[in-house]
Amino acid sequence: MGPNGTAASAIFWPLFLFADFIGLMCGVGGSVLYAKAKGNGDKIKANKYFTTSLILVSVLTCIVRTLLFFFQDNLYILFGADSILLPYVQEYGRLIVYAFPAFVFSAFLPNFLSNDGVPNLNIIACVAGAIINITGDYVFVFPMQMGMYGAALSTILGAILQVLIMFSHLLSKRNTLKFNKPQNVFIEFINILKSGFAAAFSSLAIVIVSLVVNNQIMRYSDASVLAIYGMINTISALTLHVYNGIGQAAQPIISSAYGANKTDRCWGAYKLAIKTIIYVSILFTLICLFFPNHITALFIKPTPEIMEKGPLILKIYSMCFIPMGISVFISIFLQSVTKPIPASIISFLRGFVIVCILLFFLPLIMGVRGIWAAFVLSEISVSLYALIRVLLYKKKENNVVIEIEEFNE
Repeated sequence: MGPNGTAASAIFWPLFLFADFIGLMCGVGGSVLYAKAKGNGDKIKANKYFTTSLILVSVLTCIVRTLLFFFQDNLYILFGADSILLPYVQEYGRLIVYAFPAFVFSAFLPNFLSNDGVPNLNIIACVAGAIINITGDYVFVFPMQMGMYGAALSTILGAILQVLIMFSHLLSKRNTLKFNKPQNVFIEFINILKSGFAAAFSSLAIVIVSLVVNNQIMRYSDASVLAIYGMINTISALTLHVYNGIGQAAQPIISSAYGANKTDRCWGAYKLAIKTIIYVSILFTLICLFFPNHITALFIKPTPEIMEKGPLILKIYSMCFIPMGISVFISIFLQSVTKPIPASIISFLRGFVIVCILLFFLPLIMGVRGIWAAFVLSEISVSLYALIRVLLYKKKENNVVIEIEEFNE
């Protein structure tokens, strides 16, 4: 795809993130409650949460998909499509909307599969889906000359394969996820949404931020920079999936340990996961700093204009990876120990409040570079706040343990 095609994918990107938001909100929210009940030894209650989560995610998906059928073009214009880019987005989005449920369930299912002892299946599904997506992108777009339709088709086939592989676990002998009739369904809906909102808010926030960024880019620059932002979105999503994957791997251990009052095991999982995220983030940052030209050419047709702007933007944005990983995981950690309010505050600050304020003011001073500086400053400030919150939580927990020990004595 050329710059217009990549710019069109950047305009459609928020809808992928909204699918992630629905899947993560129901998946994380339900799996946290599932793991806590399972940690307490109540498997029936745990499976009721699984069933309720599945019902909730299906209902929300049907509602959103129906709305998308009627209001697609309005959304594309809202997200920055002009008369030149709109036909590209329409061609790409027409097929994607039909397969919208696949993208929701690809975010929903990994949470429960990790809790059911098959995290490796998530990795297999993710890798298989990515291989089909990347291979299909090349075959459909270049040899077969299918354009945006071909790019959409490869994306859909990758997502469907990923979901089918994960669903296969429900038919296996190792599966312990059962369908138990829930009680007080609407109350459980609320509990799931409350538990999962913070972890999922990062995806919803990016939808809102994309609305602001797309329009700011078109105001201060042109479609070539919007195409580069499409590349940034893709890279950001890949890193975010890695961070969420690490968080989802740690979440069942943390939630089960918390439910069983095993504090040392809970913090042991936290330390291991946060170290992993930092190491992975450093690797991502170094790759972007040392190979920006290669990465840019990999994602976008390397025109002189793209190669002049893209590598520099990528280098600036790569400064986000370490603080982003810290904030995302700490939010998941606090969610896992049933502390939804501080987790929600972290997600809210990271994904919406600070970055949107900076996106409005920094471009007035720095021009289009202010957009990328806004991301970096926002991630750094929120990660510092997240670290303070988790330290305060640990201090409070230590005080409680000391009081219990003194009482027992």
